[in-house]
Amino acid sequence: MNKTRPARRRGQIVISDLIISMAVFLMLLVIAYEAWNRQVERLGEWRDSANAQDALRRGLDALTRSPGHPYDWAVLNQTPNESGILALGAASSPGRLDALKTGAIAQWLSSASQYNATRSKMGVLPYRAQASVRELNGTQIYSMGEAPGAGASVMASGQRLAVYEGRAVLVRLSLWRNET
Repeated sequence: MNKTRPARRRGQIVISDLIISMAVFLMLLVIAYEAWNRQVERLGEWRDSANAQDALRRGLDALTRSPGHPYDWAVLNQTPNESGILALGAASSPGRLDALKTGAIAQWLSSASQYNATRSKMGVLPYRAQASVRELNGTQIYSMGEAPGAGASVMASGQRLAVYEGRAVLVRLSLWRNET
């Protein structure tokens, strides 16, 4: 009888060791899974931030550096819904704002019927946009777009110096989207 008892204990020890090792393995698996999910989430946030920064650069370029395509779209009295405009730009040359183009873009970004087409031709989709042109002392010349609402998350914001009618101005652009 003494010989069979140690064999039973060894069998019980092996089963309990198996249960403990399986529990440890499952805990490590859960920890690894959670760490993986956090890394995937961080990567998604980084990608969203990079995309927003890229759209911000395109939007600021459209407002301060690019004349648009065609360059004389404002003189031709074209709207962003027309297929003739490939890109909107408010500059007459890099860093120099054209008053006619800047006014048209400001009007369209504030118009419900032109808002989406204007954002598209400026290259800032899928983000909502709010922009302003202000003198260095803070006097507002133009306010464009719509302000972020209660459920909004500002994705990117930036500003550039430019010249408007011989005066130095700050052109600000904020891109945001609603969290749904």
